Amino acid sequence: MKLDELMKQGESQRLEFKESFGKETVETVAAFSNASGGVILIGVDMKGKVNGIKYYEESIKDWANMIKQATLPQIFPEISPVLVENKWIVSVFVQEYPVKPVSCKGKYFKRIGASNHQIPVCEIVEMQLFSINNSFVSFLVGDTLADLQMVRVGNFFRIFKELEGNQEITFTFESTNGMIRSLLKVSPAPTESNPPLSTMQDAIQDSMQATMQVKSLVCAVTGEMSRKEIQDKLTLQNRDYFRKSYLIPALTIGLVELTLPDKPNSKNQKYRLTEKGVKMKQKWTEITN
Repeated sequence: MKLDELMKQGESQRLEFKESFGKETVETVAAFSNASGGVILIGVDMKGKVNGIKYYEESIKDWANMIKQATLPQIFPEISPVLVENKWIVSVFVQEYPVKPVSCKGKYFKRIGASNHQIPVCEIVEMQLFSINNSFVSFLVGDTLADLQMVRVGNFFRIFKELEGNQEITFTFESTNGMIRSLLKVSPAPTESNPPLSTMQDAIQDSMQATMQVKSLVCAVTGEMSRKEIQDKLTLQNRDYFRKSYLIPALTIGLVELTLPDKPNSKNQKYRLTEKGVKMKQKWTEITN
């Protein structure tokens, strides 16, 4: 699945759009950490429209530091620039944190559906107990085996069997008025609108790879150059690989153009940067320096 396909599906349990980096972005990092992980795309409005964002290497370092200082335990997400629809956005990839809950400036958030919710105190305690590996064997249920009421136990495992196709099943217990109640937590199985986190990460990495290849070509082009001259400058030997992974993507998004557009197969064909390509090369050079 490609990144643009994920974006068309809109915000979800594992996907959030932000027009800029701010307080709510950090809260979403904590919320994803307390749930099943997720991706924040900065430079995209809530409807999925790519507006782009201006960023510098120092900006990404500052954002990472802000997340680190605001979260406890400290969270270190993967923050990467990605080129989408000829505009730069920034991806913040957050893994589910193994020790929960993660706080954000003293508050606790959890991702439910397409929004963040503050976690109530009772659930915070439950998450802490679960994280330190407390389970049903750590609680006094009754004096005899009969107290377990085997009919209910049978129903419990029947439900478990019906739900075994789900991605994750966990058990917790809570005590109310001297009675202990078992809780079955089920994470929904991945669907097209809620894909696994690994699929989302692959989509982002594919976009980043394409971006780096186009960036390399644009930065290599000076004046008018033949296909061979550009390929040699990039020290690439495979012609088909160069065309498919570098030249065609750069032509498609309008950063490079043909000097003889009416004769695409001419032996005298050369390539040069478009006005947009010149601006992108300048921007990339500034960021690198």
